[in-house]
Amino acid sequence: MIQCVFGLHEVGSPKRRRGFTSPPSNASRVHPEEWNSLGDCSIDIEDVSSADDTTASTSARFRPRYAPCREAGDSEADAFTLIEVLLVIAILSILSAVVIIAINPQRQLATARDAQRLSDVYTILNAVHQYAVDNDGFFPPELSTTDLEMCRTGSMSCIDLYDMTTLTENQVYLVSVPLDPLCSHASNVCAEDGTGYFIQLVDGGRVRVSAPSTELQDEISVAR
Repeated sequence: MIQCVFGLHEVGSPKRRRGFTSPPSNASRVHPEEWNSLGDCSIDIEDVSSADDTTASTSARFRPRYAPCREAGDSEADAFTLIEVLLVIAILSILSAVVIIAINPQRQLATARDAQRLSDVYTILNAVHQYAVDNDGFFPPELSTTDLEMCRTGSMSCIDLYDMTTLTENQVYLVSVPLDPLCSHASNVCAEDGTGYFIQLVDGGRVRVSAPSTELQDEISVAR
């Protein structure tokens, strides 16, 4: 699309008059080769008649002068420079790094696993105390003051582990003893038949349950 501005310039008048009007009939003699992509397109009409010649026709009195034209949107100003492109890429790189650090998927997963460990610790404690309520205040007979890992439910060998079948039998207090979230992924988290959670009797007639394999904090330990 060619954008053009038509102006009227009358020579000899004390004041230059320019207005947006329709061009006179002789303005149709614009040659296409006079159009190019540089500058704005404008047509000035110059009065070439004498001051006394009031009878000359409009086409005889005015002579068009043509300025270069350009197509809309075909300006160098519309393009991005190399510096601008590199600047945008640098900004996007910085923002991406900040977002990745802020989100940090590995840390988010570790936080979720620690939250699961804390929930499991309270689940075990609640089951032990519910057993004590139903048995005149006595805790499961397997417990002692030795801090040992609990055995997995259904395991055939619970050597050096607390067998918590008392809590899981008939699924009255627990369906199964919870497992640390990394038990199946890391051999150093749980014993071969262990759960990753430890339990023992402590002073004051309380039970302490702990999860030593936390990732973002010190050992989770709750006594009640």
